[in-house]
Amino acid sequence: MLERIKHKTQESFSASLTLTCLKCLLFVLNMFNNEEVIHDENHQPTIEQRLGDIERNNVQVQGQLAEITRLLFEQRLPGSHAASDAGSRGQRHRRRQEQANATRNAAAGNANPPMLPRRVLVDEETLHGSSSEGSDREARRRRRRQEADRQRRLHGVRINIPYFSGASDADAYQDWEVKTDQVFRFYRYTEMEKVELATIHFTDFALSWWREERDERERDHDEPIDTWEELKQVMRSRFIPIDHEQQLLLRIERLRQGNRSPDEYYKDLRSLLQRSGSRQPDSYILAKFLAGLNSDVGEVVEQLRHTSPIDALHHATHIYERNLKKRAAAPSRRWNT
Repeated sequence: MLERIKHKTQESFSASLTLTCLKCLLFVLNMFNNEEVIHDENHQPTIEQRLGDIERNNVQVQGQLAEITRLLFEQRLPGSHAASDAGSRGQRHRRRQEQANATRNAAAGNANPPMLPRRVLVDEETLHGSSSEGSDREARRRRRRQEADRQRRLHGVRINIPYFSGASDADAYQDWEVKTDQVFRFYRYTEMEKVELATIHFTDFALSWWREERDERERDHDEPIDTWEELKQVMRSRFIPIDHEQQLLLRIERLRQGNRSPDEYYKDLRSLLQRSGSRQPDSYILAKFLAGLNSDVGEVVEQLRHTSPIDALHHATHIYERNLKKRAAAPSRRWNT
């Protein structure tokens, strides 16, 4: 069908070009014939008439030549109106043929389907790019909504930072640091806000020390403390003795149950281990716990060979409470006898 349209178009253009050329030739011949008739009749026109005839003939010849040039130009250019219509129809026809072939190949189980036109591939890439940008925007909106929901839930909830007096007690400073860390994890403060909020809650000696530390840095042109971690490092070097870790290890080795319950004894042991900063395995904690129990409880618990400190604690608590009940019932039995 395409070849037939192309053939008819070429035939129509050739006929139009031939007809225009013939008209031009006939016009030139008529012009010369008119001149011959004028000469035969010995008619001598004036100069003005002669110039007017020449000008009119020149205009007509130029018009015919322009028409021939236009037709030749349209034949050479593929972007002319007729050629572009035929080309676009041919492209649509080829596209339909490719789609039909692709459908037949897919139905036949062809492993190599034909490649899509480049225009389709570009559209797909643009589509994927826009979808990724849209997903990023949606993720940012979701985070903003979550933060707004969190702020609404926290509205009215007030968690205060504890005050720190700067007493000569390493355990007191460590407790203050742990509680302040919890507050900062709850609220999303910046590092500078953390420093300002922490130092606002200094009292007594801690407040005096902070003023001296800040003024000394300004005099020496040192960088100010602007992060929470830096503030903790400076405070640890001031309020925790150098031999504090060694003292904690000695306290752990000397720790015994005594008059406390197994539960209280276990909590004190874990607190000392946490303050020392040492990460001990469960086997060490279990051995230390059993070694510090009173003999009336520890000897019974050791016979069961526990592998977990929590299991040993539960068994020791059970034995400890049973012994307390026996001691409470012993005087009454003696009185009855």
